[in-house]
Amino acid sequence: MYERKERHKNSYYPAFFCMDLDIPNAIGNMLRMPMDERAEALFLHEYIHYLQDITTVSGYARIETIVDQIKWAVMLGTEHHKLTIPLNPKSTWAFNMTPNATCLELSMGDFKKKYQNADVRYQSPENFEIIEHSTPFKDGRNNRVKIITRLTFKDENDVVHQYDIGEMAISESMAYIIEQHIYPGVLPAAPDFPYNVVRNVVRWKCQRAETDEILVAICDVCLMYSFPGYAFYYLIEWLHQYQGPVTPALIYMYGFGPEMTKWSNTKFWKDSLTDVNATVRDTVDDYFIHRHWRKTADEIGLSLKAALEYRLKSPAFIIDVLRGGKICQNWALQEAVSYMGCMAIYTDTNDVYHFPVRGVGDNQADPDWFMSLHDFYKVLFSREAIREIRGANFFTYPCALKEWCRKSFRKQQLPDLTSMSRNCDESPWMHVSPNELAQCSFGRLWATYGFNRVKIKV
Repeated sequence: MYERKERHKNSYYPAFFCMDLDIPNAIGNMLRMPMDERAEALFLHEYIHYLQDITTVSGYARIETIVDQIKWAVMLGTEHHKLTIPLNPKSTWAFNMTPNATCLELSMGDFKKKYQNADVRYQSPENFEIIEHSTPFKDGRNNRVKIITRLTFKDENDVVHQYDIGEMAISESMAYIIEQHIYPGVLPAAPDFPYNVVRNVVRWKCQRAETDEILVAICDVCLMYSFPGYAFYYLIEWLHQYQGPVTPALIYMYGFGPEMTKWSNTKFWKDSLTDVNATVRDTVDDYFIHRHWRKTADEIGLSLKAALEYRLKSPAFIIDVLRGGKICQNWALQEAVSYMGCMAIYTDTNDVYHFPVRGVGDNQADPDWFMSLHDFYKVLFSREAIREIRGANFFTYPCALKEWCRKSFRKQQLPDLTSMSRNCDESPWMHVSPNELAQCSFGRLWATYGFNRVKIKV
């Protein structure tokens, strides 16, 4: 048993199908034998996010939006051969960037809540309401609709705060509840926002529904809508008025039933999920514009297809995961991993792991591709590639895969590209010469999208 550490980098990157875990041991056998409980708890938490990503309507909506943003960036770069970063997807109507980016922001809601640089601690509720917001439409009009679910509360110092509940709070609450249910106290206690938002609202509005199974069912149902926060408000207000016994089955029956369907002005959940899954599979396929990544495209397509089949077969499968216990004995989680795989996991030992999708055979994905794509997005759409040096901005970015590449070169007895220059620490896109492209994952993706011919400005 190694020394436990506080949470460090542990993340799942939605729409990129990859996670980054602070786990210093190999995880290839995690499903078959017991491991350190901290490693298992971290993997479980982030894998729940993967399942949310590929088996829910809100996950599909995020995937579609992110893929379109990357397509827009590639179009801009190849057309104009220059870009000023960071790109702002709300600055244009191309690919419906403005309405899609706005809707994604509203759907996600708030994430962490801090006050005077400290995590806010929830003390008592004040109000729970739906707020109007101006939402842009494809034809350029704006329409004010009640779409934001807002919780007003007091913290432990009686300071009043507001928190907009969306996909971030609901998905994190769900993953945290499952993690703590199966591995109680193994990881440090998480802050109330976003990890205890659902629990605190349900405790206030319908205390008899505050069991882990019911809370997870509520989260799962809400994520099956494009605006999970709005679905959460509607479901909680119904629960507040409901007088009968509350069970997970009731939550799924009502949440997937005709009344919620009519309220949300959508198709029956199975039809809606099937339609958007087909759209997402076509959209994700646009990521892959070079035959080198065809096997990666095929496997992620198989994963999305299996995710739809799995959800239609077992709508409440996540409850089985909650009940299944620790990973090595949790048949429901093991079956989910077997059906839907896990595209890429980067660990503290600088290894990249990949759990293949059932039926893929030897034609498996390149897990480093997902990590490179995530970095490609961060370079273009965030400020992470902009460094201020002596008052001037420079375009520079350390590659996340540097240490993994170094280990790979040594293992294959190849020349160590990471030690030949500072490109891996400052500008991985410079590895685009024919010889270097055979070795550099990020450079290969950068060049495939044509950015070796694009001038980047800050």
